[in-house]
Amino acid sequence: MPKRSMTLQKVLTLPFILLMSLSVLITSYLTWQFNKKTTSLLAEQISKQSAYRIEERLEHYLSRAQTFNESLKAPINYHLLEVDNREKLLEYITYVTLRNPDIATLSYAYPDGSYMGISNTAEGHLLKKMASPASNRMFSTYDLTTNKVIQLKPDYDARRRPWFSEAKALNRPVWSSIFEMYSSGKLGVTYAEALYDEQKKFIGVVGTDVVFEDLDEQLANIRPTNNSYLFILDDKGHVIAQSDLNEKHGASNLYQFNQSSNPLLKQAVNFIHTQADFDTKPTHNDTDFVIDGKSAHYSVNSIHYVHQNGLNWYIGVVIPETDFLGKVNAVRQNTFFIWLISFCLSVILGLLITYLISREINGLRNKVREVERTGGMYEHDNSYAIKEVEDLSKVFSVMSRRLYESYLNMKRSNELLEDTSSANLCGFKETNLPLNNPLNNDELSSLDNRRSFDCFLQFYWSHFASADSKDEGEISLLMCDLNFVRPSKDNVSANTNTNTNSNSNSNTNTNTNTNTNTINLATHHQKNPEISGDYALQQLVQVIRRCTRKTDIAARYDKDKLAIILPHTTVDEAVILAERITRELAKQKIPYRQETPDDSPYISVTMGIASTSKQEISDKYELINRAIAALATAKEEGKESFVIYRS
Repeated sequence: MPKRSMTLQKVLTLPFILLMSLSVLITSYLTWQFNKKTTSLLAEQISKQSAYRIEERLEHYLSRAQTFNESLKAPINYHLLEVDNREKLLEYITYVTLRNPDIATLSYAYPDGSYMGISNTAEGHLLKKMASPASNRMFSTYDLTTNKVIQLKPDYDARRRPWFSEAKALNRPVWSSIFEMYSSGKLGVTYAEALYDEQKKFIGVVGTDVVFEDLDEQLANIRPTNNSYLFILDDKGHVIAQSDLNEKHGASNLYQFNQSSNPLLKQAVNFIHTQADFDTKPTHNDTDFVIDGKSAHYSVNSIHYVHQNGLNWYIGVVIPETDFLGKVNAVRQNTFFIWLISFCLSVILGLLITYLISREINGLRNKVREVERTGGMYEHDNSYAIKEVEDLSKVFSVMSRRLYESYLNMKRSNELLEDTSSANLCGFKETNLPLNNPLNNDELSSLDNRRSFDCFLQFYWSHFASADSKDEGEISLLMCDLNFVRPSKDNVSANTNTNTNSNSNSNTNTNTNTNTNTINLATHHQKNPEISGDYALQQLVQVIRRCTRKTDIAARYDKDKLAIILPHTTVDEAVILAERITRELAKQKIPYRQETPDDSPYISVTMGIASTSKQEISDKYELINRAIAALATAKEEGKESFVIYRS
């Protein structure tokens, strides 16, 4: 399958457009999610606050009723009032109601169904309400302020009222169910408590009415937004109050929620009863309601309002999310248009930039191809506007020149190698001996000997110092000396020379005999670790061979010194080699005697480093002397170290 390639302009443009689009989309999505979550949290907090405010209003209504009820019950229980003295009792009820305008109605009902009560009106009037068997149970409402009868309703028996029957049946203070007041038809509840004399005889029911005549307006004022909806329900689904003042329902003020004309109330109540957990208050949920064929997201918060003595109501707050997200959506639309404009401008700018870059790079490529086709040298010009491309052109120019010079140097080197082959190196042509002749090898270390070292150094130095040589590098020399070790030249020389002479025409036999001597030295070192310096020297040789390059020449310079010729090697590279040799030898942990308690029990090496370029010296012997001087300085400074010769 052929490899498909793309132009530089596409390589630069497509990732740029893709990355920018991806970053903007991710940022937009995360921003939208954050705004949505923030809006949901805000709606939840606002709906909770609204629900708590409704709860406070209910507490204000209901807690006062308990106080007023107690103000009538206490004097009766302590015999300060006699219930049989109805005139005195009515006078006291009138006094308490007059002193407390918050009382809707304070009343007392007798076991025979008779009823008496005093009410406060919004206009500040006092109303006396009476009904008894003596008046044929006619319920009369008399305005004490104007001294006028304002209402007469027949057939009133207090025993049939829910607050009377529930208080008597339960024999404890109770809240009645929501009901329509007999006199006004308004919704209310009664806090009632049955009374008994000392003989446990039932003597009547004292009660305080709470009328919710303005609770709808209060909920409408509490609404956090214009489209939010607040409501209060009892446990039977009756609507106690709601915030929609235009809501329509049946003729009765007491109606079920499903009779409401507001579809949001129906869906919210059904959702609360099926989804909400009233064990925790308040409970918040986000849901979608479909109203008039349109789906919208709402924040629904509900409180299970349970008052003592049997009151069991639900408070609900429904807030459409659009009330909060309207501005957010507007900002999002503006952000989208801004992003679209920025994206288009960025694409145009990106295309322009990539065109300029690719134009200059293509121009450079065409010039390089022209050089490749003609075989000439690349010449740099200053026509590039991009600095990096101009620098690249300079690099190509330098590389082209150096490659051409390298070609010329290689040509001259081949001519030199043809004239100076390995057979006539250092006069070996006259002896008619190959370079790998055993006479050039050290018997103990199997390295090159001093004679071979001098020849190789002379060869490299002659090439390095040649006037025609273009070599700009350095030659480094590393001189090594084992610490506290004096290798013996005689302990293995006899066997080695014998084996070498008998097999002078076979390199394989020579290597075999040398390895045999090495094994013998290893055995000897195990028995006499303190005196086997020859074995220590051979271990150092193995480390050097592992650490040096194939082009490096390692030789035994004298009895206890090894020398390493490092052609084309800077002093820093020579230091790296010295550190590597020291580290590798330390890993071997080859035991040897300690001359002082402070000495290491293992063999170590000290090294001197000398390095030069043709501008510094022109004599190979000065390089050797510098390396030996550096080694002597290292010996004086301490064991297991190396020193670089400094002129």
